[in-house]
Amino acid sequence: GYWLANPAWIAAGKIRPDTAWRPWRVSPTGYLHELAGNIGAGDRVVHLSDGGHIENLGIYSLLRRRCRLIIAIDAEEDAAMSFGALGDLIRFARMDMAIQIDIDLDHVRRIGKPAEDGLSRDHMAIGEIDYGDASDKGLFVYLKSSLTGDEGEALRKYKAIEPAFPHHPTMGDQFYDEEQFEAYRSLGYHIADQA
Repeated sequence: GYWLANPAWIAAGKIRPDTAWRPWRVSPTGYLHELAGNIGAGDRVVHLSDGGHIENLGIYSLLRRRCRLIIAIDAEEDAAMSFGALGDLIRFARMDMAIQIDIDLDHVRRIGKPAEDGLSRDHMAIGEIDYGDASDKGLFVYLKSSLTGDEGEALRKYKAIEPAFPHHPTMGDQFYDEEQFEAYRSLGYHIADQA
């Protein structure tokens, strides 16, 4: 959410390096250009964003670059395990770029109802990206914040006292206490290790 000096302008000597990395919360000119859909790589300032205004996984730009291997980590609040962020990405890719993402999420879906154990069989799924012709394919590795039951006692204990784990709301509270941070860090490490 910051406007920063364009690195190309710094390299060209148009902006002094000692003042270049002072972030602006708002660049009136940049904001107007963005509002009008008239931003470009040659502008004086660039807006740094997590990409959530397009789609929440941050994969859209990687698809535009036709990457052969994309690893998506989905840690959104998704207690229903509806895969909303992935569904949006698949839809945007198809509509905007004619790119197909084919992925089977059955092993990541919950086995039982959330009121029961709510466990998944796996934390990940692997799919294929079709960029438009037979020779233009990519691999899509999707990791989902989920529980399978093999996470260890510390995470089981945390789940017992925090039923929302691993899908705490993020809009109202983006600051974790030490125990919550450690639970999410441990789960992320476990998921990556399993993958």
